[in-house]
Amino acid sequence: GSDYRIGLANTLGATFTHTEVKRTNREMETVKTDSVKLTWANRALEWLGFRANYQYLDLSGSVYNYDPYEFTFSAALPGFVHNDEVIVPHTVEALRKYDVGTRKEQKFTLIATVMPHPDMSINATVRGDFNDYDAELGRQKYDTFGFSLSWDWQPSTQTNLSTFVAMDRSRRDI
Repeated sequence: GSDYRIGLANTLGATFTHTEVKRTNREMETVKTDSVKLTWANRALEWLGFRANYQYLDLSGSVYNYDPYEFTFSAALPGFVHNDEVIVPHTVEALRKYDVGTRKEQKFTLIATVMPHPDMSINATVRGDFNDYDAELGRQKYDTFGFSLSWDWQPSTQTNLSTFVAMDRSRRDI
């Protein structure tokens, strides 16, 4: 990652992260996560600070094996005898486990800090998190939008008054 200061009031940042995890008993043997995060911070006004973040994440990996646990079920044991009844499957090929299946994610955060007086601050945050999963069954989308607003006042070193309100709203498509 790197930050670059543009003038006295603005800073731009970019970070790239690559993670690779290898597992022996999961649906994907190798899971690769690449993410890019861009930031902008502004302090053009003495009484106002502003920050914007955007992140894109791409989770991918090896071929998805929908049933890596088949060997642990009774039908896989030596000597298992099938009868005329149908054996109910414990999973299906179209179902993807959301923690290791492929996923695209986009996040944004906007943060403003206002100092109307030296002993007082108002902080506002708006954020969104949008996830798309590569699945026909199971979790397909999981999106969250939220905001928070806080007010802090410290008229002396022994007195502090704060108030805070926030709301998060999520939607999961299955």
